[in-house]
Amino acid sequence: MKKKAAPPEIRNKRAGLKEMAERGTEHEAQIAITKLKALENLYDFSGSMTEALPNLFDDVHITRVDGHHSLKVLTVEPSEIEIGSYVKWAFLDRFQVDSFWRKLKSGKTELHMYVDSVSGEQLRAVGNHIHKSFRAIWGEFSNSGTINNGQRAPFLSGVYDGMMGGGRPEGVRVPSAHGASQPRKRRGVKSSKKPSEPVVGIHPYELGLALGEKIAMKVPPKSLPEELRKLIAS
Repeated sequence: MKKKAAPPEIRNKRAGLKEMAERGTEHEAQIAITKLKALENLYDFSGSMTEALPNLFDDVHITRVDGHHSLKVLTVEPSEIEIGSYVKWAFLDRFQVDSFWRKLKSGKTELHMYVDSVSGEQLRAVGNHIHKSFRAIWGEFSNSGTINNGQRAPFLSGVYDGMMGGGRPEGVRVPSAHGASQPRKRRGVKSSKKPSEPVVGIHPYELGLALGEKIAMKVPPKSLPEELRKLIAS
């Protein structure tokens, strides 16, 4: 199968993995080498690189610290812990730095990491951007009146994969979407005899991929619902 030409954001990710393979710990280097092989099996890196697009992760440089004092990088409401998990996974995938949750008496949950103050400030900015973006995108998609429970997982998986720089590698299955998209019934409104056509004609995973790429390109969260509406209408 012919490889896809590597876009600028994928080339940037490859450069970051190469640096991790050369300068990281033995464990980090092994992870980076594995990710490099997967990336190079999927994309073609031949040819010159065009001007790199802005990328959410490029200017973040992590300095780990030892000890018992951790820094808060994200705070989420109880109902948003799933969205917060995408932030946690992104940090682990992109920077090979683990994090942990700390629940507060208020019911909110904080994501903590053992990094220095400069790293913490950068990670907070990235984490808040991801959190707000996922919340805006899912809020618009779930209110479109055309989804069911079987579409949540593939949609959000697509958003995450698109944000991290690509779709599923060859041989890895895309999450399936169960059931057809049908408008929700409103109370007091009689359904028409003619069934409504689904508004979302694109697979939820593919739709999520396109939106995830926009998150990585630093499109403001408040602009993402409109981007979603354009994709659904196209």
